[in-house]
Amino acid sequence: MTDKKSKAIKGKKDKKVTKKKPTKEQRVERQVIVLIFVMIMLIAVVFGVFFLSKALRKPYFDYEGFRVWRVQLEGTTRIYYSIPTNFSIAGQEFQRNIVLRYDPKELEKIDMNFSVSDFFFKTRPQQLWMSWDPKEKAQIYEAELEIKNFATNLGIPVGVAATEYMLSCENSSAAKKVILFKISDNTRIMENEAYPNCVTIEARSYSELITIADRFVWEWLRRISG
Repeated sequence: MTDKKSKAIKGKKDKKVTKKKPTKEQRVERQVIVLIFVMIMLIAVVFGVFFLSKALRKPYFDYEGFRVWRVQLEGTTRIYYSIPTNFSIAGQEFQRNIVLRYDPKELEKIDMNFSVSDFFFKTRPQQLWMSWDPKEKAQIYEAELEIKNFATNLGIPVGVAATEYMLSCENSSAAKKVILFKISDNTRIMENEAYPNCVTIEARSYSELITIADRFVWEWLRRISG
C-alpha cells in the first residue's frame, strides 16, 4: 500500500517537472504584445497632454490691468496683441480696441532711456505731426504707422512732414505735438526739454525703431488709462 502511494506521489512530481515551457516563438509573441500595449499607452498620454494643454490655454492674458488677446493674422503665423480698453484724455472718454505688434510684457523688458512726461501723453492736441529725415528708407513708415494707428483711435488728426524742410521741435505747441524719428547709435525716447510738446524716438535699426514705436504706444495707453 505504501509503495503504491509512493509511486503515485512520484508520478505527480514527474508530471510537474515535465510541464512544457513556452517556446521561443511564444515568448517573442508575448513581448511584442506587451511592447505594442506600452506604445499605445504612451501615444495616448502624449495626445492627451497635447489636447488638454491646448484646451486649457486661454486666448488671452491679464497684464497691468488690461486683458490682452492673442490674435493670429489670417493666412500667417503672425500673432498680434489686441487690447479692448476704456480711457479718457483731456476729459474725453474713449472705448477702443488697441492693437500692438508685440507682447507688452516683452516690450517692457527693452533696455532703453524712456523720458516722456504725463503732459505729452495726457494733453490732447489738435494735431499730431510725425517727421523724419527724407533721406531715411521707406521702412521708417512702419514705425510711424504704429503711432498713427493709436493716435487715430484717439481721434487725433495725424500729419507727416520732412524735418529738413518743414518741421522741427521749434514748430511744436500745445495744439500741434511733434514726434521725430531717427536712426542713430542710441535706443531711446526723449522729450525735448525746451519744447515739451516734442518727442524724439531713436533706434539703431529700422526693425528696432518699429519695436520702440510699439513700446511708445503701450506706454501712452498705460498713462491715459491710469
